[in-house]
Amino acid sequence: PYVGFSQLKSGHGVQRVVGRLLRFWSARNVKKEGQLMGVDLLLIDESSTLMQGSIHLHHLSTFEPLLHEGSMYVITGFEVTRSNHRFKMTDFNLSIRFNERTSLVQIQESFCNIPTELFRFHSHQELPSIHIIGQVCTTKAYRNEATEALERMLVHLCLESGEKVWLSAFDAHATSLNQIFGTKEAGTCVMLATNINPKYFGGELYLNATAATKFYFDDEMEATRGFLPRLTSNYKDGIQSLEIYHGVQKIEHLTIAELNDFLIKSNLKEAEFLCTATVVDILSTNGWSYISCSKCAKKMTREQTTLTCNNCHSIDAVGDVKYRVELVVDDGTTGSVFVAFDKDMVKLTNMQASQIVTEQDDTHLNNSALPQQILDIVGKKFTFHIKLTSFNFTTHHRSFTVSRIFDKLQDAPKPTFVEKQPVHVNLGTNSPASTRVVI
Repeated sequence: PYVGFSQLKSGHGVQRVVGRLLRFWSARNVKKEGQLMGVDLLLIDESSTLMQGSIHLHHLSTFEPLLHEGSMYVITGFEVTRSNHRFKMTDFNLSIRFNERTSLVQIQESFCNIPTELFRFHSHQELPSIHIIGQVCTTKAYRNEATEALERMLVHLCLESGEKVWLSAFDAHATSLNQIFGTKEAGTCVMLATNINPKYFGGELYLNATAATKFYFDDEMEATRGFLPRLTSNYKDGIQSLEIYHGVQKIEHLTIAELNDFLIKSNLKEAEFLCTATVVDILSTNGWSYISCSKCAKKMTREQTTLTCNNCHSIDAVGDVKYRVELVVDDGTTGSVFVAFDKDMVKLTNMQASQIVTEQDDTHLNNSALPQQILDIVGKKFTFHIKLTSFNFTTHHRSFTVSRIFDKLQDAPKPTFVEKQPVHVNLGTNSPASTRVVI
């Protein structure tokens, strides 16, 4: 006899469950250079209830050789605990923890009927979600300027609703995606990403792959196989148009003159480029900082005695001083104004904007007096990552917004931790084809 996941009771150690192991992945401490803490599991039972499990590092040698994604197990002697809301991968409020008394026994497919896959997809408005599926429009590879090492893959996805989102993958995920996209021929491409980490910053949605993320493409899963026909149906109904994927794009390196020429001749509304130039001056007309809303990161308006955010209108928002510096740059072909914001300016000055204000006891944040920490940047050469928006393609643009600043002399990024290479696993001749998985 066994019970379903929904019948488990917290703390009870004499319970028996039957479940299919959908996924397992290494749990690592990112604050301690990727130190291995154990393995996390994702299980599903007969009622399609998803539950998370964990195996501590001390018990890995006992259980890890027994783990096979897609296989079914009888599990007993485990500890039932409340789910950690910070690292929660399911809606279920309980999770199981393996210990020295736990028994893990693999069973045959004929034992009971448990689904081989389960995904929960939300619309753009309902995000954050843990899974997302969409048509791949474009992919871009970001490499370190000094070492050419791949740092990040950016995937532009079109959801079934027609809305588009950006998903970022780093380290081993970036390398894996770069290899997959690099071999794909031009055509329609569908991608499913599990266990993503959605974040809102400045009112915009950013999706990031996590250690638990896994990617599926085209006809690998039932969910991906059924997506393209629905998208084609929407296309016929005039809701959206299918886009052709043409391969991995590399961010091009342009001079400032070429950048200006591109703006005049291009019909695009968005583009990204790298540009290497020397900072020759700092414009002080518009000051060097602004007060940011703690809720939405937009600029706050100073009233007589208070600060107001005209974007989110939050009454609880607290103002925080952030950098906004207009850099006059020149690369030998021509000059321009690049606007750099907080993250990169903190890296260049080694000081928060609020610290400078505190030291100077400056109550007029947008005055024309530039701090010495900012003036010290003049004369230095950097590579700027420029992201062009629809505003830049108008006659009113006078500056370019900097997404990231690279120091040409910076050290190569240190490796984090080694990820296992993909291994194809056959679960046996009696297993359905859909249970063939990639670990």
